[in-house]
Amino acid sequence: MQRAYSSLNIFPIFLTKYDKILTRKLGTNLINDKILTAYNKEVEKGTLKNDEFQRNIIHNIDRLHNDIISSKSTLSKNHTYGLFSKFLNKKKVLSQDTPKGIYLWGTVGCGKTMLMDLLYKNIDTNYKDRIHFHSFMQNFHKKLHQLKLSLNSNSTSIYKEHLDLVPKIADEIVDKSKFLCLDELQVTDIADAMILKRLFNELFDRGLILFCTSNRVPDDLYKNGLQRHQFIPFIDLIKDRCVILNLDSKIDYRVLTASKGLNRCYHINDSKETSKKIDNIFKILTSKENEKIGKKTLCILNRNIEVPKCAGRVADFSFEDLCVKPLGAMDYLVLANTFHSVIIRNVPQFNQTLISECRRFITMIDTFYDQKVRVILSTAVPLDELFNLNQKYEGLSDSQRFLMDDLQIKDKDESASASIFTGAEELFAFDRTKSRLIEMSSNSYWKHREPS
Repeated sequence: MQRAYSSLNIFPIFLTKYDKILTRKLGTNLINDKILTAYNKEVEKGTLKNDEFQRNIIHNIDRLHNDIISSKSTLSKNHTYGLFSKFLNKKKVLSQDTPKGIYLWGTVGCGKTMLMDLLYKNIDTNYKDRIHFHSFMQNFHKKLHQLKLSLNSNSTSIYKEHLDLVPKIADEIVDKSKFLCLDELQVTDIADAMILKRLFNELFDRGLILFCTSNRVPDDLYKNGLQRHQFIPFIDLIKDRCVILNLDSKIDYRVLTASKGLNRCYHINDSKETSKKIDNIFKILTSKENEKIGKKTLCILNRNIEVPKCAGRVADFSFEDLCVKPLGAMDYLVLANTFHSVIIRNVPQFNQTLISECRRFITMIDTFYDQKVRVILSTAVPLDELFNLNQKYEGLSDSQRFLMDDLQIKDKDESASASIFTGAEELFAFDRTKSRLIEMSSNSYWKHREPS
C-alpha cells in the first residue's frame, strides 16, 4: 500500500488494489489515472503480470502525465523566444511551471522500459519522442559533424572559433519534442560524458521534460570513467530536473516470459553439426524472402560495410564482421533497419583481452533489441559463461594500450584503473545483455518482426 497526495495537498489518499474506484469517486479534477487504467487493462488481458512495485511507480508516472497535459508549452511548439534569440543563441528562460521529469532505475528486466512506453503511448501530444540513448547520442554527434562541415565551407575561421553549436542542436531537438523518453541511459563513451551536461543544460533551459530509464542509480553513472569529475555536474543536473525513482522489483520478466526458444536462437560450437544447424536456419529464414542469396554493401556515413551473405532482410555474419571491426551504434542501427533477422557466428567467450569487442557486442545487442531484430548466435560457451571479465590477465590489449598512449596515461596513473581499461562497465552490463538475449529468443519477441 502506498500513500499518495492529491494535487491540492489537502488530505492523503491511500491507494490499494481498489485505487481505480477511489479515484473515480474523488473526481478527475484531483487525480487522472490514465496510465494506471492502461496498466490495469494490460493486466486484465494477460499481457502484463500484476506487480505492486510497478504500481507504486505508476502513481508517479500519472503525476507526470497530468503535469505535462496541463503544461501548455509542452503541447505545442514554443514560438515566444523571438527572432534574435535564435541567432544569438541566447538561453531560453526555463519556466517555473515546467514539470520535473522522471529518472527510473532498477535491475534488468523489471519493467522500466515497459512503464516508460506506457506513458509515451498514452500521452496526448505530438511533440514527444522516444529513443534509445545510444541512438540519441549518435544523432547528436552526427548533427554536430554536419554543422561543422557546413561551417567549414561557409564561415570564416574567426566566426567558427567562437560559435557554439550545442544551442542550435538543442533548438532542433526541442522544436521536435518537448517531452523526451530516453531508454537505457548508460554512459561509457568519454565523448558522450563530456558533452551531456552542456547539452541537457540547454535542453532543460528550453523547457524539455525528460523520462529516462537506467540500470544505474544516478550517482553511479559513468562510474570510474575517465575524467569523471567533469561528468559530475550532469548527475547534479539530472537530480535537479528529474524525480529519481527506483523500481525495486527482483523479478526479471524477460527471463520469466521466455519460452524454449533458447534452443532455436543460441547454439554452442561444440561439434561440426552446429554449423549445419545454423545453415539450415538461414535457409528456413530466407525461404520467405524474394531476393537471391548473395553479398551486399551498405554505405553508412561515407563508409562501406560489407554484408558477406544475405537474402532480402535476412543476413549471415561472423562475429569478426560485426564486433572485431570498428563498428558503432549508428552502424548497428542501420543494420537493424535493413534486416529483421541476423545470424552471428563464432561468438567467443569474452575476457579482458577482448574488452573492445565485448563493448561492441553489448552495443549491438542493445540496438538490435530496441529495434526488435531477431538474432541467432553460435557461441563458444553457454550464455551464462559468455562474459568472463573477472578473470585477471597480465597486461592490456593492443587497443587499450593505444588508447592509453593517445591519452598520455601511464600504467601507475590513477586513470589507468578507469572502467574503460578494466572491463568493469561491461561486466555490469552483462546481466542486462544476458537478460535481453533470453527475451530475444521468446516467441512473443520473434512475432514482432515476423515477415509479412
